[in-house]
Amino acid sequence: MSPGALEEADVLEFGRALTQLKQAGSMVLVTGSVPQTAFSAVSRQMLGDSTLPRRRLFVLTDTTADAIRERVPGTADPRQTRIIEQCSVTRSVATATTGSDHTVEYVYDDELSALIETVFDAIGALEVGAAPAELRVCVDSLTPLIERYGNQQTFTALHALCWRVRHARGLGHAHLQTDAADVVALFAELFDAHVELRERAGTFQQRWHLRDDDVTTAWLTFEAVDDLQ
Repeated sequence: MSPGALEEADVLEFGRALTQLKQAGSMVLVTGSVPQTAFSAVSRQMLGDSTLPRRRLFVLTDTTADAIRERVPGTADPRQTRIIEQCSVTRSVATATTGSDHTVEYVYDDELSALIETVFDAIGALEVGAAPAELRVCVDSLTPLIERYGNQQTFTALHALCWRVRHARGLGHAHLQTDAADVVALFAELFDAHVELRERAGTFQQRWHLRDDDVTTAWLTFEAVDDLQ
């Protein structure tokens, strides 16, 4: 088998598993000690392209709304894109519009529950009339939440968020910039799939672990995974 490729039987099994993830509603954990560009590339895949209707929700704790503009196709309807950005200044919620006409909701609250409540409200608005996998959710990233609130509180919040995305039959993913085995193992159990990222000879690769199907792929090039759109 050539590097970054799958045998035909493996392709079929992996494709079926990804289809099931999309149809049932799921959350994917993306981990690795790689540059942000690798996470952004995977995020673009999971958020879907412009050929199909998509409703996108960004939950930002480690970047800004302007920084994720490249992940949204230029033809995407701004009314179907919501951006929530956690800040730590004072206790309130505010909204503003970016240069791309996407409305950003800023959560100025030190309580993690306030962020989760805002995310739940956004999902409730976006899920109305949505087909399976039409709703796409990106959490970028878990690292500041773990640093600020600790493992237990972050775990509890993530448990609720994963349930809510599944209930909406959406496809969500969360970034965690580490490959520390103990941290990854703790949070991976909350997710339906875990994607490891690495860089080899200047090329980013990903390896999928699908929990319910007990499937682990070889290390794949990003181009080899095209069933998420």
